Amino acid sequence: MITCSQCQTPLSPGTRFCPNCGLQFENPVPESAAAFQASSATPTKKQTNNKKTNPLVLGLLGLVGFFVLVGIVGGNQGGNSSTSSNDAAPAAQAPVQEKPPKPPKPKSQVTMANYNRLKTGMSYEQVVAILGKAGTELSSNDIAGYQTVMYQWEGDSFASNMNAMFQNGKLMQKAQFGLK
Repeated sequence: MITCSQCQTPLSPGTRFCPNCGLQFENPVPESAAAFQASSATPTKKQTNNKKTNPLVLGLLGLVGFFVLVGIVGGNQGGNSSTSSNDAAPAAQAPVQEKPPKPPKPKSQVTMANYNRLKTGMSYEQVVAILGKAGTELSSNDIAGYQTVMYQWEGDSFASNMNAMFQNGKLMQKAQFGLK
């Protein structure tokens, strides 16, 4: 009797595949065992892979499993809590005191109209009176009897500002960005 070389299942004459393991033979199974041994009954390369699992498939399955697990755990974390009739009644809560609304922020006086009112030669105090607040000192130096100070004022809109340079207390230069 002729059997499959891989799984030892008995084979019928003329068979090209093992009915048990699916091993493919290059030639059909002959009538006699001697002829079978002489024929090329070795499995083809396609049939010898023993069902190995592709690592890419395993990785993808693991990734999908991870996301499913995260979804399940995440769904249980923020879930609804229900109380049964045996649960204690919730403690009385103190009334929530609402904060009084903040008064509206006064609009800055650092505007294009006030910027245009500033004239070369004005004192720092005059500029502060027009703009309504002191500027932020950016830099200062004192060279050969000249004191130079650069100030900046922020406007109301995003990134709007103005700079002013004073020399010995008098406005020498001004610049603005984005004032309205």
